[in-house]
Amino acid sequence: MMTEVPFGKIAEGCSRIWNDLIGKQEELGLCLSRSRDGVSLLDCGIAVPGSREAGCLITELVQGSLSSAELLPGKAAECFLPSVSVESYSPSDGVYGMQVARNQDGIMLSGPMRMLLEKETDPAAGKCDRSGFALAVLQTDTFPADEWMRKLARDIACEPCRMKLLLVPMASEAGCTQIAGRMNENVIYTLVRCLRMDPSCVESIRGISPVCPVYGRSETGTLCPDDLLHYAAKVELTMKVPEGEGGRIAAQLCFSSSSSYGKMFADLLQEAGGDFYRIPDLMNMNKVAEIALKDSVTDRVFHAGKTEWERLEPYL
Repeated sequence: MMTEVPFGKIAEGCSRIWNDLIGKQEELGLCLSRSRDGVSLLDCGIAVPGSREAGCLITELVQGSLSSAELLPGKAAECFLPSVSVESYSPSDGVYGMQVARNQDGIMLSGPMRMLLEKETDPAAGKCDRSGFALAVLQTDTFPADEWMRKLARDIACEPCRMKLLLVPMASEAGCTQIAGRMNENVIYTLVRCLRMDPSCVESIRGISPVCPVYGRSETGTLCPDDLLHYAAKVELTMKVPEGEGGRIAAQLCFSSSSSYGKMFADLLQEAGGDFYRIPDLMNMNKVAEIALKDSVTDRVFHAGKTEWERLEPYL
């Protein structure tokens, strides 16, 4: 992946956020430890409470510091739910290059380290201090095994003692918040993987999504973070739109265009036997409720989708 953002800027920004998390770990409900090989492990919700504030910082970190995330108070239906507002400054690099998760030997990994794991990484990345990119967010309920971390260190050609891993369970305050902060990722992912468009065509993108209450591990009848993205997240983006395609593209970015529309995530998972990768039409799951798409050439705005709190209210 070729990046237009200087590697030094990414490394510097990520170090700043990491240091902020470490400096406020007690306040944010986090706990730093080290593995036998010296890997820095920041527990964000496994054996500690974590926090939504930490999830907000993780949202920025997972995009390589190329975004700003803000936690906002708000009222949704009859329940007060906070929301996360995210502006992504470099959608191609921060969102598609780093935030999109990668299955790394059974654990979902995202963040700057993803740049070192992708075969097409810009050779210039090899010339920089790799420890500046040896930082990743792991979606996990347990601490990774030592051998898993050793293999990861070999894969990125970095000493284990230089790696920094944030351990973020999905069913945690930080986990639910950083998943809500992936609304822009859903849009960019669909543009690239489903509509076969270049992520660099997106000039600006900003989204907002309510944060799901900590849930019960995708049991039926339970609200999951994905449901808030599917039925309540809003994204506005500006891009170069192919002539005559604005309305179609906007509609395809909305969850209402998915074959899973109308269903809750926990039910979809149960129908797939608990295996996320067996959910039908999985490629079209990464969508949001509402889109405002501006054509940067004509300034025309295309609206599609809508928020549907009535689908969420029974679970709140």
